[in-house]
Amino acid sequence: MLELLTSRGFTDSESKQIIDVYLGGELRGHKTHGLAPFPGFLRQDFSNLESPKVLLDTASTYFIEANGNCGITLGHRSAEIVIEKAKTQGSATALIRNMFDWVRPGTIAEYIAKQDMVAIVSNDGSGRSIAPPGGVDPTLGTNPIAYGLPTQYEPLVVELATAKKAWGNVRVANKFGTDLPEQTFLTKTGEFAKDPKDVHSVLPFGEHKGFSLALLVEIMNGAMIGHNMMADSNASSYSGEWPTNSGTIMVFNPALFTNLESYKIETSEALDFIRSGAKMPNNEIRIPGENAASKRKNIIEQGFVEIEDETWNEICSF
Repeated sequence: MLELLTSRGFTDSESKQIIDVYLGGELRGHKTHGLAPFPGFLRQDFSNLESPKVLLDTASTYFIEANGNCGITLGHRSAEIVIEKAKTQGSATALIRNMFDWVRPGTIAEYIAKQDMVAIVSNDGSGRSIAPPGGVDPTLGTNPIAYGLPTQYEPLVVELATAKKAWGNVRVANKFGTDLPEQTFLTKTGEFAKDPKDVHSVLPFGEHKGFSLALLVEIMNGAMIGHNMMADSNASSYSGEWPTNSGTIMVFNPALFTNLESYKIETSEALDFIRSGAKMPNNEIRIPGENAASKRKNIIEQGFVEIEDETWNEICSF
């Protein structure tokens, strides 16, 4: 991956950021946002695009027009800038308009949390996909939200789509012939889809509550910053055309609001208290984000990750 990325003009540092997104998704068990979409990234040609342009740069805000450039590297650079702003301002926000998808907002949230900052990161999904409550047609994107919290130990990083399941499940099912999650995706006539080729839309998580969050993310990363909302897309496979999207990075510096070590202790104790509660029969208490972190830790200790032959051969073809 490093060879392929540096040969396309990315620096070592930028390449490692991109690898952290795609390989990191694989290590966390997120095949929908793991190595399967990496060949699609390699097909992008960023060389002839207009450079990103800073539209607003104040004490607590950083706003850029990405002009279709790589959202992963722009997201990291923007995060670094607003981390510095938050050190003196207490909080700062970066807005990136019209970027090529940064894939996993959790990667940026984790990077920020490792700098002892609290992060909330969101982006509009790539194209219409979520059906509204009571409806069938796709409207909003899957519009993921991630947050990162420093603790006494590793940061707690949570990442979720506002859809019941990410649209990447349709792409994975089309690519590998796997099954769709049950009672999640809809056909044009409103039945639950079993074949990925029949998928027309996806349900929001939590019914109207998830849809309301998706709507907030859509407008914050759309109309509020002058970016098209609810773009049409044919990206039901990893070779489809993806519209550009926009993202928001919010950073808070707990050290300016409280004692940093006290914050970390109280946050860690809160998580320990949650884990200590009574369990349902045949269940374990799960803190969101910890299962993915555990998978990554186990795979790294194992020393290798198994991927599908199709993905391996496709990457080697480059």
